Amino acid sequence: MNRLCTATLRFAFGVLALVAIWSKPLNAQETWHREQYMSENGLLQNRVHVMVRDRWGALLIGTEGGLVRFDGHHFKQLGIPSAEGMKPSRVLEIQPTTEGDFVVRDAGCRQFLYRQETLLSITGDAPTRQYASRFSGAIGTAALAVKVMDPDSAMPLKEEWPFVVRSVPLSEGRWCLRADNEVLVYQDTRLLRRIKVPMGRSAHIFMTGGHVFVLDSMGAFYRLVVDEGKVYPVVTRGLPAPEVRKGQLTWRLFWDTQGDRTTLVIGDRLYVLKAEADGSALNAKHIAVDLPEGQKVGDLIWLDGSDALAVGTDTKGLFIFRRQRMRSLLCEGISEGVNNAYNAQASFGEDEVITSTRRGSRLFGADGCTGEHAAIKGFNENAVLRDGQDRYWYGRGDTLFRFDRSTQQEKVLRVGIRPLCFLEEKGVVWVGAGNGVHQAVDSVITLTHPLAVGDLSARPTSLCRTPKGELWMASCIGVFRAVEQGGWEPVKGLERICARTLEVVDGNVFVGSYGGGAYMVRPDGHIYRLPQDEQGFLSHVHSFMPDEAGFLWMSTNQGLFRVKLTDLEAWTRDTTQRTFYAYYGKKAGINNAEFNGGCSPSYVRTRSGWASLPTMDGLVWFRPGTIPDAYPHQDIHLESVLVNGERQPNGSIRLPWGHRELVVTLSIAYWGDPENVRLEYAFGEQEDHWTSMPTGQRELRFTGLSQGDHRLRIRKVGAQARGDMDVVQLQIAVEAPFFRRPWFIVLCTLAAALLFLGAIRLNATRLRRRNIQLERKVADRTRELVEANADLRRSLEMKEMLVSIISHDIVTPLRFIARVASGASRRSLPESEKRLAESLADLANSSEKLYANAQGLLQWVKRQDGRIELRPRNVVVHLLVEEVLSREHERAVDNDIHLENRVPLDDIILTDRNVLSIVLHNAVANAVTHSGAGTVVVSGVLSGGAYRLVVKDSGLGMPEPVLRHAQRVQDQGALGAMGQEGERDIQGLGLLIIADLMQLLGGRMLVESQEGRGTSIILELPLDPESDQARQRS
Repeated sequence: MNRLCTATLRFAFGVLALVAIWSKPLNAQETWHREQYMSENGLLQNRVHVMVRDRWGALLIGTEGGLVRFDGHHFKQLGIPSAEGMKPSRVLEIQPTTEGDFVVRDAGCRQFLYRQETLLSITGDAPTRQYASRFSGAIGTAALAVKVMDPDSAMPLKEEWPFVVRSVPLSEGRWCLRADNEVLVYQDTRLLRRIKVPMGRSAHIFMTGGHVFVLDSMGAFYRLVVDEGKVYPVVTRGLPAPEVRKGQLTWRLFWDTQGDRTTLVIGDRLYVLKAEADGSALNAKHIAVDLPEGQKVGDLIWLDGSDALAVGTDTKGLFIFRRQRMRSLLCEGISEGVNNAYNAQASFGEDEVITSTRRGSRLFGADGCTGEHAAIKGFNENAVLRDGQDRYWYGRGDTLFRFDRSTQQEKVLRVGIRPLCFLEEKGVVWVGAGNGVHQAVDSVITLTHPLAVGDLSARPTSLCRTPKGELWMASCIGVFRAVEQGGWEPVKGLERICARTLEVVDGNVFVGSYGGGAYMVRPDGHIYRLPQDEQGFLSHVHSFMPDEAGFLWMSTNQGLFRVKLTDLEAWTRDTTQRTFYAYYGKKAGINNAEFNGGCSPSYVRTRSGWASLPTMDGLVWFRPGTIPDAYPHQDIHLESVLVNGERQPNGSIRLPWGHRELVVTLSIAYWGDPENVRLEYAFGEQEDHWTSMPTGQRELRFTGLSQGDHRLRIRKVGAQARGDMDVVQLQIAVEAPFFRRPWFIVLCTLAAALLFLGAIRLNATRLRRRNIQLERKVADRTRELVEANADLRRSLEMKEMLVSIISHDIVTPLRFIARVASGASRRSLPESEKRLAESLADLANSSEKLYANAQGLLQWVKRQDGRIELRPRNVVVHLLVEEVLSREHERAVDNDIHLENRVPLDDIILTDRNVLSIVLHNAVANAVTHSGAGTVVVSGVLSGGAYRLVVKDSGLGMPEPVLRHAQRVQDQGALGAMGQEGERDIQGLGLLIIADLMQLLGGRMLVESQEGRGTSIILELPLDPESDQARQRS
């Protein structure tokens, strides 16, 4: 067992030794972010000859394919104008002029003036000529530049000019260039003097710091004093030993005439030269830019001060290098199971911080993980404190420790306390733990503000002392303030947020939360929720770090943000304005943009000014004071205005009515992270309402603008708080259509008035005519109404009389006779009285027949008066037919007529039985009356959606007049029974009853007859008496 323990210890020490050997800092030298742009990105051609900056800070690039403008985000191809339109042309030189324009010359020596993003032809129509010299640098005015670069112009000693001419502008309209061993000084086109200089390349002349310098072929620098005509040796510092090949210095010199900056390319290394004030020395600074391998640099120019560099190559296009002022520090060679995710840290010495992981503590300096053995063995990752006496407070497990660096002694302060956050003030250390907040004075620790044990959400994550002297605690259930009794009360307005950090800055308390954003509590107690960024990254804020330049840094799960404190102050006065947040991510040098929070402290500042913030992959270090303001300072440029695809002059524009589309294209030169260029615009009636444009958008489109005057304003987000007056304005006037112009409205008004007057007169005439017609119609209708009323009165009197006669004089006596005769026939009579009984029976039958006819006639009369109420029910048709035939049986026997019921036994229909019985009886009675000796057959059949009852006799058929009468009754009902003189056709009374009662039942009657073959009465009944068709028939 002891041998095993010994072997295990030896193995562990061996692993630690290897970790110590292989743990080394990452290279902390300055880094640059590189982006490449080629023809597929918008560059006209991948060979870059020359670059300058235009008045808005964008690059003008001369390529093998023509001229192009690049603002850091968008390429605009300018091309070379010709009679055939824009065409490719090799742009070799671009000379800036004192007027702010640029003289552009192509490979055919044709010259153009670039002004306001437009190429104006100077000698564009001249024939192609061979150039004798290539020009760089600057000369002076545009007119002078054109003369100097014209191969056919005459100037003193022009034949001695070298192939590569670098011109240097001097004072009072003078300029100079270098030949091999002399400098030629000109006044306009007049030669002033020739100054001897050491032998060297013609391009090795430049001006910096107000002094003109030349470089000889051996790498020595000289200062040229033009007025004296002398050169003086210059001391150089920071340059490597010169390298000479074939008698020529291999160094390449690039001079930025616009930025007074000179750069040397020596091999694959880059150096920037800076002159001392008196010009006696040049100091070189190495720039750690990895130039494109295997490429010749065509031109080189600095952008945005010294934080961006543009390099044009001969075949690989354009490279933009952006300085990364932040660095991610990692430990290499760490053991298995240990990563580079860090949380709490504390400053250690002057330029180091100490932090801890699972396997122990680590020391970091500006160059990364030092690999040195830390005196502190290790501690819990979430909290550590360096107090004012250079002592370190931390926890290891559930025990609170303190390490005294001066004595190198570690002391156990309290067992059972797992510190989660610390706060030091005036010799007192407050310790936040799971059971509450403890007060530590020297080694005496007291639980002053207890918490409910077991509620993990209530555990403190940060402590602060507010400007009002209150002790605040952040937790995941809100922000609380300590009360005198030792408890806690919630801070109103911050009760339910998951607070993770507290920071007091300039009298304000800043609160960072998980998911709820950031808050600022003003000294008056007013709480502001800070505005969000467009992506919503500021919903999780881990730390607030103020810097010496007046900015506030905020770490999040997706990057680092910086905002100016004065901008926040301005925002609290007008919360409708947007605040500019600068974003820093991978392009700034941060390997992993997910910062860690919920630790104490959430950031550290070293004594030498470094800031250190923990992430999921190393510590991010930077010097906040050296990072320039990321706010875009270049002016917004209104690049173009298109109406229906046609370019319009910038400024005030007039749009025709019915225009389809207005497109406004913008440009702003910016060489930092494109995420930090955010624009907003106000348009139309709500001029105080600014709409944010999506990141990267440089185009606005408007369609269907209403008539009238409009104003479009465009500015940068945060411009109002910064006092930035750069606001692009565009006045837009939309013409009214002809039908909305005053003259058209006046004409329309006059026309409407005339039409109105004419309409009034026409209407009066029409009304007069109409009144005459109405009077005539009223007279006619009145006469007709009087006649109709008279006819109706007579009809009603006749109907009432007929009803009265039938009811009293026919129905009642006949019913009485029938009853008496029927009673007498049922009495027992002797044989001699049988004949009398038979007679009485006949009388009874006849009376019943007469009664039935009278009853039918009465029903028909009631039908005419609308007093019959139908009671539909299921009727067995065969039984009803049998009942009707039985009534006519005796009369049929007497007339030698055979009655036959051919209706199927199971046929059932829904109808009024009484009304149908009257109809059938009239039909059968008519058949029996007119059949003679023969047969009467009643049959029934389903036909489509109706039921058909057919009463057919074998008589002689109807005569022609009677058939016509029957067809009139069939088609017209009661009206068909009236003759030409208006008298009733007696022969059609039965048919009249049948036709009208069938119409009442929702059916119809059909008559078919042929002389000599008999007659058929067809009764067609609906299966559904409530159907629309039945109602229509009724």
